Amino acid sequence: MAAANAGQINHADPGPIDRSVLTQQPNHRSEVIWNGQDSGSLTCRSRNEEFSNREPMVDDRVVDIIKAVGLEGLLRLPGREIDHGLITALVERWRPETHTFHMPYGEVTITLQDVEVLLGLPVDGEAITGSTEKIWVTVCQEFLGFQPVNNERKQLDGQRILIKRLLEQVTDALPPNADEDQVHKYARCYILALLGDTIFVDKSGDRVHLMWVQQLEDLRNPRRYSWGSACLAWLYRELCRASDKKASQIGGCLLLVQYWARARFPYLCPAVERGPPVGAYGPPVCGPLSLKWVWVPSKKNRPAHIFRDRYRQQIASMLPGQVVWQPYEADLEDLPLWCVAGRAVWTATVPLVCFHLVELHTPDRVVRQFGLIQEIPRDVDTNIVLHRIDLRGKVGVNWMQRHAMHIIEWGNRLQRRCEAVLGDMPAHHEYFDWFKRITRRFIDVPGARLIIMIEGYVRLLRRHPVGTEDHNDITDVLKAVQEIGRVQPPDPEAPNEEAATPAAAATPIVCTTESPSTSTAPAGHAKMEKESKITQYRERLDKTLASPDLKNGERLKTLVKDQLLHSTKDETKGLNEKVIEKRTAEVSNFLDMLRSTSVNDNEGLKASEKSHAEWKLKQDNEEYRVLYREGPQGTPFHSLLVEGYVEGPVDVCLCISCESSLYKKWWPQSTIPTFKIISCKCLQRVRIGEQISLVRMKLSWPLSSREAVVHYFLVEDFQDDLIIVLLNTISDSEDIDMVTHGFTGEAIPEAEDVVRIDVVGGYALQKVTPERSYFRTIATMDIKLDFVPPSLINFISRQLIGNGFRLYQKRDQVGVQSMEMLKVRASLEERLKQEGILSSRASKSDKAQKRLKPVNGYCLSLSSLVLAYF
Repeated sequence: MAAANAGQINHADPGPIDRSVLTQQPNHRSEVIWNGQDSGSLTCRSRNEEFSNREPMVDDRVVDIIKAVGLEGLLRLPGREIDHGLITALVERWRPETHTFHMPYGEVTITLQDVEVLLGLPVDGEAITGSTEKIWVTVCQEFLGFQPVNNERKQLDGQRILIKRLLEQVTDALPPNADEDQVHKYARCYILALLGDTIFVDKSGDRVHLMWVQQLEDLRNPRRYSWGSACLAWLYRELCRASDKKASQIGGCLLLVQYWARARFPYLCPAVERGPPVGAYGPPVCGPLSLKWVWVPSKKNRPAHIFRDRYRQQIASMLPGQVVWQPYEADLEDLPLWCVAGRAVWTATVPLVCFHLVELHTPDRVVRQFGLIQEIPRDVDTNIVLHRIDLRGKVGVNWMQRHAMHIIEWGNRLQRRCEAVLGDMPAHHEYFDWFKRITRRFIDVPGARLIIMIEGYVRLLRRHPVGTEDHNDITDVLKAVQEIGRVQPPDPEAPNEEAATPAAAATPIVCTTESPSTSTAPAGHAKMEKESKITQYRERLDKTLASPDLKNGERLKTLVKDQLLHSTKDETKGLNEKVIEKRTAEVSNFLDMLRSTSVNDNEGLKASEKSHAEWKLKQDNEEYRVLYREGPQGTPFHSLLVEGYVEGPVDVCLCISCESSLYKKWWPQSTIPTFKIISCKCLQRVRIGEQISLVRMKLSWPLSSREAVVHYFLVEDFQDDLIIVLLNTISDSEDIDMVTHGFTGEAIPEAEDVVRIDVVGGYALQKVTPERSYFRTIATMDIKLDFVPPSLINFISRQLIGNGFRLYQKRDQVGVQSMEMLKVRASLEERLKQEGILSSRASKSDKAQKRLKPVNGYCLSLSSLVLAYF
């Protein structure tokens, strides 16, 4: 687009009007874009593919060293493909003069808080600095244990070593009897490669500088360094260079930029239809918060320029409510200590030092990211002279001496913390008028046209009363404009595509004429109506569970006995008083678990339920809610609960949720992070509505596979269209016989190279309409991870259990219409007659006839038999 075209647009001066802040605008890439000389998307130098595919470090000796050095976060960091379009669109708004991104409603930036929370890197510690006056071949020999060979492809090029050569040193496992020197050299090679793969990526794409070996010399008693500030300094420098109009590539920790953008601007996340499988939460160990956004899809070979243009347009038309100023607040208390230990320095306005680099950290310009009111910031000097310093030609420099003044400033970081008033920004704060004058308002001409059009419609909107036809028409136009350019996800049906879900739901499009605020937009009438319905369903289930019949031990015993008698051809098979008593106790305990969420029934809970911690609400919307609680103090148990409605009759719900052989069909097999079902089968059909199944899962390093031997037992109470299914695991130490259990353990294999987990729980399923069912699923479990704190299980429940339920909802809707399910319905009755079961049930007493009352055109109890015969 020619520059002349830009002049034809009214009020389309791209800015800045006041050039006292953005002094380098003539050399900025936004200048050439506006003038029609767009050089295309940046080439993002990263090694995330190599990083993700690398064999994980499993040697405890090395892992302990990595933790001691302060780099455990990198060990747990989930790798993802870099979205070149997103990175380019953000760099177009990065300003080297302020070290911030200039967005439509103010400045934002990546701070020390983002580094520590998202990457788990320590930010409070000694500056990463030292000397480059080294003989690097000697450094390799002394600290890494090998002599670089310079053949056709130099292994050592100046001060940088090939990462591939470092990895060759750690290809073979350390011998069990390795001495301390061997272990330390091995660990340094691995750590140095880890640094080069993640936070210190340079434009070579395959090398890492040897200068960081100085921070790894003493691994017996390593000093506490601020790796996070060094990472941020390196990234700031890369962003500043990439914002230059002549730049074509960018390095640094682009994973951090991408996760930061997903957190701050969730509306930019591709909207996808699928959620991750239940439990597909990455390494089940303490991890940085970046795990939260690992399921946002990314596609390596998509056309970056197309997505860059879409991101550019979406950022230009950003609404105030689409900025999440404090995305981590709800998670901070649940993160491991090493993700929040540097909280005291998050707001320090200080130079960030990394050997030759000195970059200014400017949180005082973005205090809204800390819940504070942003005033007009003071002038800032990011120092052009410092920006020009690099390592080219600097073979022997003692950077500790060269940057001594800045290192002293870093040492005084606790005295350099910015202060501001706590609260939301007033709608007409003077900051916004100031910012409009000093910022670059438009990046490209199409974006300018779009914004001018939106602003014109907003002015028109103010002239018409709410509810009038004109007001409604203009509102519809504004909503439609906001949907233009929605970043599309990969094709959900494409082969080999990773299952994914947005880590945060896209912000609803709400027309507003207000200035930015941290408050949320009001929910619409449709949402309120849905929430009213789900509340009604929940209250009805609570009322059913609180009924005297379901609290009466003799009544429960009768239900269990009837279920056992009516679900087998041989009424004496495996039935005795001990089995009936055991099943009754299990049903009674599970009903109490289900009642524990009802505020009206807490007084009647048993001591076993009261010993748990209180339920914590983690998600609550118009379709489902997720709760979590810790188990009794001193135990490894945790309880997870999800409840909501699904669009499907009860028989389909039973098929999908209870038949283990179907799990691999509806559970996407994720690859990043690994959490695959590798085996799922029915071991023994005890009787109709009762079976034993085995589900085995492959987990990410450092965990071995997990499996559960699950005993399913179904009980029906037709007074309120209620079905209860118990899902309890059978432990290795349990003595199983026909007298006490009603079945034998002959079909249960021994656990080999796998850890068996313990689960006590199940679900209640209640019909609300012929085509809609309501679920409440609850499980108290010990997944045999003694080293995992409750905070991680809390994190799992909040972030992924809800997504798993959404996935189930969609699979259920597919199941209702599937030919496979229709065939089952058509043939099930005939198959049961051939087994002689239906006739035996139909010839029972009048009470049995009542159990076969029609629901949705056929017998509800008949639908429950699908559990055993699908």
